[in-house]
Amino acid sequence: MTFSEALPETDEQIQRYVGMDLMAARAEAEAAGWAVVRLLEEHMPRTMDYRSDRINLTTDGTTDRFNASSGTGIVIEVDNG
Repeated sequence: MTFSEALPETDEQIQRYVGMDLMAARAEAEAAGWAVVRLLEEHMPRTMDYRSDRINLTTDGTTDRFNASSGTGIVIEVDNG
């Protein structure tokens, strides 16, 4: 399996999440086949380990701390890993 075959979406396709509501982007990413959808606030510390099955959705921080079941904010950055 090549690197690109391991990803549910290409780098170009994941950019569609930018500008979306955080919870809507999460639901769409899960439906697209991402095994791990990590929600992050801007400037939050994060691990640097790479996982080809993980997508990181970073919000603009206009939200209270979110958890697995609730949250708001707009996705400002998306990366695979």
